Amino acid sequence: MREIRPSGLSRGRAPKGPSLLYRLKSLLLLVGPIQYHVGDTVQIRFEAGRDCHVYLIDAGTSGGLFLLYPNGYHADSAVTGGREYVVPASGDPYTIPVGGPKGWEGLKIVATLKPLDLGVKPGGAATQIDFDQRSAFARRLGDELRRLKPEEWTVGTWAFRVK
Repeated sequence: MREIRPSGLSRGRAPKGPSLLYRLKSLLLLVGPIQYHVGDTVQIRFEAGRDCHVYLIDAGTSGGLFLLYPNGYHADSAVTGGREYVVPASGDPYTIPVGGPKGWEGLKIVATLKPLDLGVKPGGAATQIDFDQRSAFARRLGDELRRLKPEEWTVGTWAFRVK
């Protein structure tokens, strides 16, 4: 697994000025291969350096937008610092299949010191954001982040190819 850190920081180097990454000490998104095939399953691992709220948002190759965490099995966005989280966790009754079509898929991990109101209720393994609601969802996320101080949130990104 590779380690992805927001803001392109390398291990052991603190950012200049205040940032959530510095305050959290780290926000790690541990990712698997950079390439998957349609039908493979994805498992996402993350760890925050302190207690915070985490949101995983997937932009699929089909154009679909999904809230993967929190979800119907883990409805609370609050996570404990220093603990590794796995989505889906061992024993969860679901998987995250790579559905295709071929192309690039993106995952955003958003960490905040305060909970966000994204205007959606997590349900099932993932909450699909309806096609006609994607812009409204993105605006709502941006509005929620703007109400926070810059040092109260951070975002990391991971992209992988679907073949």
